[in-house]
Amino acid sequence: MRYADEKQYLSIARSLADGGGFSIYGRPSAYRPPVWPLILSAFVLLGIDGSILVLLSAVLMIAAAALAGWICSSITGSRLGYLASVVMLVYPLNVYTAGTLYPQGLATLLVLALWATAIRTDLNGLKPLSFKASAGIGLMMASLSLAVPTLVFTAFLAGVWLLWQQRGNRVKFATVTLLFFAIPVVLWAARNEQQLGKPVLFSTTSGENLVIGNNPSATGSSGVDIVYPPESIPPPELVEVERDAYFRDAALTWIENNPAEAAQLYVAKTLNYFAPYNKPTTEGRGSAVQMVVAIVAFGAVVVGLITRILLRHRLKMLRSEWVFLAVFVINAPFMAIFFTRTRFRQPLDSILVVEAALAVVIVLAGIRHMQSAAETSRFEDGPTHEQEVAERES
Repeated sequence: MRYADEKQYLSIARSLADGGGFSIYGRPSAYRPPVWPLILSAFVLLGIDGSILVLLSAVLMIAAAALAGWICSSITGSRLGYLASVVMLVYPLNVYTAGTLYPQGLATLLVLALWATAIRTDLNGLKPLSFKASAGIGLMMASLSLAVPTLVFTAFLAGVWLLWQQRGNRVKFATVTLLFFAIPVVLWAARNEQQLGKPVLFSTTSGENLVIGNNPSATGSSGVDIVYPPESIPPPELVEVERDAYFRDAALTWIENNPAEAAQLYVAKTLNYFAPYNKPTTEGRGSAVQMVVAIVAFGAVVVGLITRILLRHRLKMLRSEWVFLAVFVINAPFMAIFFTRTRFRQPLDSILVVEAALAVVIVLAGIRHMQSAAETSRFEDGPTHEQEVAERES
C-alpha cells in the first residue's frame, strides 16, 4: 500500500471482516464512504488480503474496458468498436488507478454502466425500461455516490437524463429508481445516526475537503498540498462529525471574508479540472516521463474527441453521447467547489476515451470503404478476360 487512503480502506475492510464494524483505529467512522470497504471486506473474509487486493481494481478496470468496447461497438455496429477496450486499458490514468486500492476502477465501471444503459435506450427507440432495469439504475447511482461522493453529481445528471428518455414511463421509472437509490443511502445514514449521532449521507470528509480547496495557501492545482490556517484546525476534543462541521464553517468563513480571492481560486480550480496531469502530492511520486506520457495521452484523446465531433456527418452522434460529454464538462464547476485533481476526474475520462475510439473506427471504416471502391473501380475499368488472352497470344 503506497498511499494513506489505500491503507485506510484496507483497515476498514479488515475491521468489517473481523466483526469490528465500520471503524478506523477502533472507533466508528464515516470518514470513508461505505461501498468500496464493504466490497473489499468480502474478499478479506475469503482470505484474500493485503496488496493482492489491488488485483480487484485491475479486474474492475478490465470489466470497464469491456463495457467501453460494447458501447463503441453498439454505436458503430462494428466489431472494430472493441478497439475502445484496448484504448481504455492503455490509457495512463486508468493504468495508474488500476494499480491502486482506490475505488476509481469501480467508479469507472459504474459510470460506463449508466452510459451504456442510456445508449441502449437510445438505440432501442426509447422503449420503457422494466422494473428490474429501473431498480438496477437506482442501485448503480447509489453505489457510485457511496463509493466516490464527488461523483454524486454525475449520478444525478445520469438519472435525470434516463428519466427524460422514459416518455410515458417517467412516473414509474422515477418512483422505482429513487426508491432503490434511497434504500442504501438511508441505511448508511441511519447507521451513522446510531453510531455517530448524525445522519451523514455520504462521508465526513466534505468539510475538510472544502477547507483544502478554500484557504489562503490553496492554488488551482495544489490538491491536498496546502498549509491549514490555524483558525481552521479543529480542537482535538471534537469528535468526527464535529470536526467535519468545524472545517466546513472555517472554509465558508474564509470565502465570505475573501470573496475576490475565493472567486479567482474557484476559476483556477475549474480550469485545473481539464489539466492533463497533476503531480502527485505524495513525496517521491511522479516523474518527468510520467508527466509527458500523461500529457501526450490526454492530448491524443482530446484530438480523437474533436475528430469524432467533426465526423458526426459520417456517423450521427446519439443524444446520449452529447449528454454524457456535457456531464464531463459540467463536473468541472461542481468539483471546483472543493478542489480538482486529474485522479478525481479519471472515471469520467472514459467518456472521452470511448469517443476518441469511435473517431478511430470511423476513420478506419472510411479507409476500408475507399480501398474497396478503388478495387471495384479497377475491376470494372480493366480489360476483360478475353482481351487479356488475346493480348497475350498476340
